[in-house]
Amino acid sequence: AIKNLLIVGLNDGHNTEIVFNTFKALNQIVSFDAHIYPFTSIPANPAAFVPATPFMHIAIDFLSQRYKNRFSFIEGDILQTVPAYAQSNNQIFDLILIDKNASYEVALSTLMNCKVFANQSTKVLIRGHFLTQAALAKCVSMGILEGLNGYSFNDDQPWAEARYLP
Repeated sequence: AIKNLLIVGLNDGHNTEIVFNTFKALNQIVSFDAHIYPFTSIPANPAAFVPATPFMHIAIDFLSQRYKNRFSFIEGDILQTVPAYAQSNNQIFDLILIDKNASYEVALSTLMNCKVFANQSTKVLIRGHFLTQAALAKCVSMGILEGLNGYSFNDDQPWAEARYLP
């Protein structure tokens, strides 16, 4: 059963909400993101237009209120926050979800940095464009990850399932 989940790429929080609703035994989600993407809603009446509001702030507030101490959000550059969290938290997660479109270098570093949170039974789900998939392929060729399955619901955002090798 999945009890602890690490998410890199909170985005708008939909995946987090789906996971909480799907895995009823879930004790904890720790989520990382840079918190820089704006959500803009342009109403039918342009005079009523409201400037961009950080949508992630809305998602963070909602998830924090709804799931109390079961949801933690770490804001900042994932190349810094993920390793910093690993240094201060000796924690293994049942599932690691990387839902981040990033450069090849950022995707590769993220995949490598998340290994400390895994054991033999930890599953890794990776979603992203071709640069993220190329980073996954590099980790497989380096013996860091074993690719298990691939899913393509649309051409822009393929999913892959993997696990870290010892």
